[in-house]
Amino acid sequence: MEYADKDFRELAFDLDAELGSVLGNLITLNDVSDLTWRLREDMDNVKDEGIRVRIKEFQRSVRILEQLMFYSMKDINVRFQNVININEAIFNIAVKKENE
Repeated sequence: MEYADKDFRELAFDLDAELGSVLGNLITLNDVSDLTWRLREDMDNVKDEGIRVRIKEFQRSVRILEQLMFYSMKDINVRFQNVININEAIFNIAVKKENE
């Protein structure tokens, strides 16, 4: 999409719409993070020694993925909230200019 010819108001509304789309993806990623955490917990709590031996290889991979998701999502969520705050400020300025 071309943004060079748009005015400030149009850009503010486009930004708001795009952030809504990103938020949908962020919700999904948070769900994936939660699921990997639950899978790791379940694998860590297996009592049957025979099953523990068979899942050991996968357990390490799940643990790594869970930690990666945890720290990545922690950072992304903080940064996304900052972007939302910036977007709200820009949107308010655009609406204020429109009402003047």
